[in-house]
Amino acid sequence: MITAVDVAIAKANPNRVSPFYLLHHLNSPENLALVDKHQTGTTRPRIARRSLGALLLLVPPIVLQQLFEEFASHAYELTTTEVLMAEVNLTQAEADALIAMEKHRADDETYDYPGMGGSICVALTSPDKREDFLLDVSRGRIDLKKGTYQNRSRQIVVLVRLDFGGQPHRNPDDVEVASPHLHIYREGYGDKWAFPVPGDKFSNISDLWQTLEDFMRYCNITEPPFIRKGLFS
Repeated sequence: MITAVDVAIAKANPNRVSPFYLLHHLNSPENLALVDKHQTGTTRPRIARRSLGALLLLVPPIVLQQLFEEFASHAYELTTTEVLMAEVNLTQAEADALIAMEKHRADDETYDYPGMGGSICVALTSPDKREDFLLDVSRGRIDLKKGTYQNRSRQIVVLVRLDFGGQPHRNPDDVEVASPHLHIYREGYGDKWAFPVPGDKFSNISDLWQTLEDFMRYCNITEPPFIRKGLFS
């Protein structure tokens, strides 16, 4: 640990501690309350390096930390998207037109398919360059069979999303749809409605690489991006 006036820099072993988990743990209400107990000074409360270094941190196995990171990141993305989508509510006709619109890769960059977990975000555009889209490809780091393929418009509007390897989804009418399932934009609800994956559009849902190609065709991505398959796709 390196300290200066009012500054402390801690370096964690990434094989044992996830930076994401450490950041959230250090800023948790429980840990901040513990720090407050060891602070001194009235005008400018501070904690001595020795006292800070003596505080105990709860560090679960790295696998659980990575699972927490995956869950918390997904929850944050969902919350942020819902807030922003409340400000960008397309009509059904607009959404249907965007889904049907031909989409091309925005550049010739090559992306690596996240076969071992993680995500990529690929820029797309309409042929006349007037509409921008995004293709999201996400795979679970812990459960590699879990993931999401998603097509967005206007940065945050989810037009189509394919979820696989996860839990069933409960629709607004309280009907549960098993995984895998397909979310399609519905006016007034955004991406809250899910539907069974159409077998005539997705030839082999267990083959995730083939499913990505089917998903791009379903979203009318006629000039797909360059994505490297990799050994574990």
